[in-house]
Amino acid sequence: MPQWTADGLAVCTVGDPQYSRWIDVRRGPACIADGAGGVIVTWVDQRNGGTGTDVYAQRVSHSGVSLWATNGSALCSAPGDQFYPEIVGDPTGGAIATWFDSRSGVGYDIYAQRIQASGALGSDETVPAASALVRSHREHGLLQVTWYTTGNAGTAATVFRRPNTSEWSSIGEIQADGAGYMTFVDRDIEDDAGYSYRLGIVGPDGVQMLLGEAWIAPLPSSFAMAPAVSTPFRNGRISMAVSTPVSFPATVQLFDVAGRKLEQSIVESAARSRQVDFGAGRRLEPGIYHVRAHCGGDALTMRVVVIP
Repeated sequence: MPQWTADGLAVCTVGDPQYSRWIDVRRGPACIADGAGGVIVTWVDQRNGGTGTDVYAQRVSHSGVSLWATNGSALCSAPGDQFYPEIVGDPTGGAIATWFDSRSGVGYDIYAQRIQASGALGSDETVPAASALVRSHREHGLLQVTWYTTGNAGTAATVFRRPNTSEWSSIGEIQADGAGYMTFVDRDIEDDAGYSYRLGIVGPDGVQMLLGEAWIAPLPSSFAMAPAVSTPFRNGRISMAVSTPVSFPATVQLFDVAGRKLEQSIVESAARSRQVDFGAGRRLEPGIYHVRAHCGGDALTMRVVVIP
């Protein structure tokens, strides 16, 4: 298996000259990293003789193996001269190259070509060019993450998870549906912990790309109740702000000083603060009241005052 050597690794040794950028040999080959420890190199090549100069490229792995055609793959071999190639990487391990082109015979135009990580030209491969988080849902004991990918239906991905600042680990496999969405449901979580997720998708060259990283925050960590407006309360109404630590519903009750229950309200599971109003149906008389909230096995009580 080829390895990098002290005197360099041959990328192209075809008989005719390889000028990296047309005739200006003082300017080196254009190259970019392939995202997997290797490199993609492009140059101007005269192997086709009288038809002019062409643009070729080669991908070399991190271990020094040429991954595309021997002596490079032709990005353009049209009549006339193609020269001064520039190159940028794409998210899938391939590249897009541009160059000056004289094929029209009336000056120089600019052309571009994409070469996939596999060495094929164009954009017909099924590997997604991008993958991004589109939505997440979290409740007690459950976290659902959905990504969108530009790959075809059936594109497979490995789901990786990292709790807080721990190490990444593989936790499952998913596939894209017919619309390009990938959804993963994680039930092995703790409510007070945050998690990072990302997808691993294997390209045609066997290299896994890591895409769509997203951070999902923990659920609120405390059950709390406080006045929602300034106190003492006025105009015969009491407004309380109630938050739950997880997606359990909370029951909030209003009692008078004699211990009689006057009103009750249910805060639906939302894992966030909700406002509860008492006295909307009937005006509360000035005096002292007690508000009690229950969530799971926890209970909170607050003494409040209503003034005219």
